[in-house]
Amino acid sequence: MRFGIPTETGLGKGMVERRVALSSAGVRELCQAGAEVIVQQGAGHGAGFPDEEYEAAGAHIVYTAAEAYGRADVVLRVERPRDEEWRLLPEGVDADKIKANYKNGVLEITMPAPKQIASKKIQIEAQK
Repeated sequence: MRFGIPTETGLGKGMVERRVALSSAGVRELCQAGAEVIVQQGAGHGAGFPDEEYEAAGAHIVYTAAEAYGRADVVLRVERPRDEEWRLLPEGVDADKIKANYKNGVLEITMPAPKQIASKKIQIEAQK
């Protein structure tokens, strides 16, 4: 499975989002579990995670959000995508049908996938 981490854009005009969806340590965990992680250049900079840390953890660095979205099976974000970012999702993804539930330290995300890909359900457990 491929995870994409684009640079956060902030929801309001002029707002700067410094958070990133996953730290370099989280990327290492995913890569060690056999996943591929694609990180947009500079995505972790505002949170103190330089690209070199993500590369050392096993991530592939890409230059654009379109690459981070386009090469991923699952896109990890802090905030919901801005209006112009929804077009970067694969054709056929209905944003209104994406559901997330957090319970007992487990984040469960369910989303229908485009017709050419089977629907996905993933669980991410919080580490204490």
